[in-house]
Amino acid sequence: METKTDFDKFLEESQEVKDYLKSFDKKRLDLHEVNLMRIAFDAAIPKPIHGMWWCDHCKKNVPGDQVTFQEFHEECGYKVR
Repeated sequence: METKTDFDKFLEESQEVKDYLKSFDKKRLDLHEVNLMRIAFDAAIPKPIHGMWWCDHCKKNVPGDQVTFQEFHEECGYKVR
């Protein structure tokens, strides 16, 4: 089973990205455009902060005292990473 990266998840969830890609109507992108897109998407993905956990449900960094032993966010109950 292939693990999806944050970049892959961002692409799947972002309506803006879907609209942007549809606008090309399956035209071939040059390498420069692809690199610019990758840089923009990487910048949009939050970077981990040392000592913090990331909650995909709340879309925020969570301090360790709000994470259970089983690695769930106490506020919403979703798994953190």
